[in-house]
Amino acid sequence: MLKKNKQKILKNKLDTNILLKYELKNLILKSIIQNQNLKNKYRLYNIFLLKKIKKKNKKICLISGHNRSINNNLNLSRHNVNYLSKLGLLQNFKLKSW
Repeated sequence: MLKKNKQKILKNKLDTNILLKYELKNLILKSIIQNQNLKNKYRLYNIFLLKKIKKKNKKICLISGHNRSINNNLNLSRHNVNYLSKLGLLQNFKLKSW
């Protein structure tokens, strides 16, 4: 049995793969919605389809599985960024101590 944080990480990877699969479909639906030359009936139907498909991916830390205070560039929580920078594993990071 996997630990809870490992389960979260694997579930997040699966969700991102599913979102990438539907990314092209979402772009096509958005372009149909914005096209003013089509009838309103078709555009409204595509709005309905877009709302049905839309799903947001929740950001989690790749090491610990936490879902709060995630750095966008590193996909790590602030605790892990601090810990890894103390060990010197992250390049060009300086610790602020006062």
